[in-house]
Amino acid sequence: MTLKFNTPMNNTTDLKRKLKSSFAVTLVVMASLCQMTAHATVRLSNDWRPETGVTGVELELELLHSARIAAAKKLTSVVNPPYDKALFGSAFRLYIDEATYYIEGAMFVPKNRTDEVCTALGGHDYKCKEGQNFSYRSHLLFFNANFDHVGTYRFKINEPAEYFVNAMPAMGVYDKARNELLVTVQYFPIGQKAASKVSEVGSGWKRMTILFRVKAVDGKIEVEQDDTCLKNPNGIESIPDAKKALKACAVSQGGK
Repeated sequence: MTLKFNTPMNNTTDLKRKLKSSFAVTLVVMASLCQMTAHATVRLSNDWRPETGVTGVELELELLHSARIAAAKKLTSVVNPPYDKALFGSAFRLYIDEATYYIEGAMFVPKNRTDEVCTALGGHDYKCKEGQNFSYRSHLLFFNANFDHVGTYRFKINEPAEYFVNAMPAMGVYDKARNELLVTVQYFPIGQKAASKVSEVGSGWKRMTILFRVKAVDGKIEVEQDDTCLKNPNGIESIPDAKKALKACAVSQGGK
């Protein structure tokens, strides 16, 4: 399910202040629960129904929308509109040991160094005026209960040719006790001859589903990508297919 967000409200600071007090009670309760929890667990939710301490779901989505736009703008190297706009996948509440975070897939041209700049030329050349490729990459963005940006992870896709990510169609939990998530990405090669027939459009698109482990460390989210069983790249088009492959891999390894 891909979420649609409303236009962000103008005064984000006031919105954050309103939600901050309502989250406080929730976080105290969650902290008590975490002390009683003997092992780590992770879960996702995207029903966006009100929960204890959250007084307005529309307000919650407005703040998440503002947070994701601000985070992506800082992380992208592109400086000229409209090419500096990120694409976004599904967004979820992410619970790690019952503490509330938010996770969202994001696609944009990242900075490979802090001072990197890309002035996109547009068209089908996928180039920046500065010489590098204009190629969207897939990321996971993380935010805490106050909508502070607390983590970013850029996917590692070991394709031999340059590629452009254009969708992140699915995200789900694999093993909640091991804090494992599965995410599917879609991409296509660039720098090749453009399609000359309608039937060729989209024929080069590929999909890959990746296993991640997430954990919270001092209020920040850390991510590990594990390609041991699924391989990289893998051509696995869906989360159910990835789950089958992981189970088969576990059996072949003697249930480890």
